[in-house]
Amino acid sequence: MRYGNHSCDPSLWHRDATTVIARRDINPGEELAVDYAAHTGVNTWSMTCHCGKPLCRRTVTGNDWQLPRLQAAYGTHWSPPLLDRIMTATRQRHSGRWNT
Repeated sequence: MRYGNHSCDPSLWHRDATTVIARRDINPGEELAVDYAAHTGVNTWSMTCHCGKPLCRRTVTGNDWQLPRLQAAYGTHWSPPLLDRIMTATRQRHSGRWNT
């Protein structure tokens, strides 16, 4: 994913640490893209997005893994370190140890 393209409505997502798979049907000639938020968890990282998709967040950050909308949309299709963070946060919320 080092040289992959970003989209806020990506055509690819993670299957595991080293594999990305199609998220939906991909048309011939369509750009392949991932959501950088699905594998970037550096708190200080951000970039301006110009993907032009209706779901464009305009700014993509290393904290976007915390967005409930993205968690619902991507399910378990996150890089393993981010999926671990999501699962830990979910367990903490359900055990009452996390106040939001």
